[in-house]
This record gives sequence, structure tokens and C-alpha cells, in this order.
Amino acid sequence: MKLTIDSIVDAVDRFELNGLFFSATVPTDGEIWQELHAQIVTHFTSLGITLPKRSNANDSDSLRFHHLPWVLLSSGNRTNEGYFSLKRASITGVDFTLKDLKAIGQKLGNPRHRGQLMFNLGKNVNSFQSA
Repeated sequence: MKLTIDSIVDAVDRFELNGLFFSATVPTDGEIWQELHAQIVTHFTSLGITLPKRSNANDSDSLRFHHLPWVLLSSGNRTNEGYFSLKRASITGVDFTLKDLKAIGQKLGNPRHRGQLMFNLGKNVNSFQSA
């Protein structure tokens, strides 16, 4: 997917209009994915959106990073034509810290709030399993 700054701003406008652009607060030390996931689930639930669980998961299963229904997307470098691309960030639960999150988020920037990082989430196709 090729994105320009203008298309990113347009997308943020649409996301904001539909409640899909929101803020999250994460711990400054240690792994942050569990806290981030909890805030994503809470926000989506408030909108009436239920994130899927693995088909063989039950409530007693412990949550694992690679089973989350979402993935963090990272922007590629800006091309000479002014395009950015989005790809799955190379990050695991063990190294998903605030420092690593900042490194991913600083590439693209936040067109709405200077100085605040913006991240894109995508659907984790690996979290879905057939029955």
C-alpha cells in the first residue's frame, strides 16, 4: 500500500470521525504489549467492536503476543516520489518496549499532534485458525 502525507491525513480524519483514532498510555519500563492490548480492546468494546479470539482459545488461556488479533504496522522509508509504505513491524512481545515503539512511530510522525507518536494497527492473519 502506497501512502502520501495527504492520504494519511485523510485516513486519520476518517478514523477520528468513526472513533478509530484514539490515545493510549503505556508503561515506561518493560514489555508494553499487554497494556496496549487491554486499551485497544476496551476502546473497541466501547464502540461495539469485538476483536476475534483464536477459535480454539478459551477464557483460561493466557494471552500470547503472537496470538493477538492485531499487529503493529511500521512505515517504510519515504520514497523519492513522496510515498510511504506500511508493513508489519519486526517486533516480538519480548522486545515490545516503549523504546522500540518510539523507534517505529518516529518514522512517519503524527499529522494531528506534533510530538505525539502515531501507530497503525492491522489485522493479524496468523491469529485466525480454522476449526
